[in-house]
Amino acid sequence: MTREIRALGGNDPYALLGVARDASAATIGRAFKEQIKIWHPDLYRTTKARTAAEERTRLLNSARVVLLTQRAHYDAGQRDSEAQAEDVPTEDVPADPWDDIPRSSYDPWEDVQPSPAPPPPPPPPTAPYVPYVPYVPYVPPQRWEAPPPPPVFFPGPPPYTMRPVNPRRVVLGAFAFGCGGLILLAMLVITLVLSGSTREPVPDARASVPAGFAGAWTGEVKEKGRAPWKIRITLGKGWQNGSDKYLTNIRCGGPLVPQTVRSGRLTVREHLQESDGCVQETLVLTLRKDGRLGLKFTGDRRTAVLTREKGS
Repeated sequence: MTREIRALGGNDPYALLGVARDASAATIGRAFKEQIKIWHPDLYRTTKARTAAEERTRLLNSARVVLLTQRAHYDAGQRDSEAQAEDVPTEDVPADPWDDIPRSSYDPWEDVQPSPAPPPPPPPPTAPYVPYVPYVPYVPPQRWEAPPPPPVFFPGPPPYTMRPVNPRRVVLGAFAFGCGGLILLAMLVITLVLSGSTREPVPDARASVPAGFAGAWTGEVKEKGRAPWKIRITLGKGWQNGSDKYLTNIRCGGPLVPQTVRSGRLTVREHLQESDGCVQETLVLTLRKDGRLGLKFTGDRRTAVLTREKGS
C-alpha cells in the first residue's frame, strides 16, 4: 500500500470525487476542480468549518493522485479485499436458552408505594440587627507645646541731636570747593589751548579754481571689497580753499587746498589732522560731459561720480 492510498484513511476515492469506476482521466480532473471549488478553505470563515474544509481538500488531493497515477494498484487491492471477505465462513449463532422459559405476568414492583416527598428546605437565616453608628473620623490627640517666649526689646540708640553749625567751617568748605572748581576750569582751558596750538595751520591755495568746479558736489565712492560710502565736496571760485566731508561711517573732513589745474583736471590736497585718525589724500577732479564731477583718489583705484547739489 502506497503513501497516497494510506492518506485516504479507508475512504473510497471514487466516492470522494463522485465519479464512476470506469471514469476517464478528463472526467476525474473536472470532478476534482468542481469539488475544490466547493471545499476550498478560503470560502469558510469559522475555525471549525475551515479545519473541516482543509481535511476534505487533503482527501480530494489524495483521491485525484491515486486515480490518475495508482488506479490499477488501488483497484487490484480492492478486488483482493472483496475476495477475502467472501471466503470467510459464517459462524452459527446458538439460540438463547431463555427463550423456552415461559414468561410470567407478575410484576414485583406493582405493590410498591412511592416514598413521600422530602420536606421543604429551611428558610435562609436572617442577618442579625446591627444598629447604625455614624462614622466619626479619628483625630489623634494634639501634642502640648510650650508657648513661644515673649519678644525681647533692646533699647535703641539715643535720639540724634543736631550739633550747632560752626560758621567758620562753612566758610572754609565753600572756599575750598570754589578753589577746586577754579583749578579744574584752568586745567581745561590750558588743555584746549595746547590742543589748538598743535594743529597745523591751513596753507593757502596754490591754484585758482575754475568757475565750472565751483559749487557743492555729493556722490558715492566705490572701492573694491568694501561697501560704497558717501562724500561731499564744496569748492569756491578763484584762489580760495574748499572743503570735503565723509558722510558714511567716517568722521573725517577738512579743508581742500587746490594744487594744480592742468588739461581740465583740478588736483586738490586734503588738510586733515593726523591726531583725528584721518589720512590726508590727494584728489583729482574732472568735469564730465554730462555736467557731473569725476573724482579719483591718487595711489589706488577708488573713484566716484559726484552730482552738483541744487542751488549751488
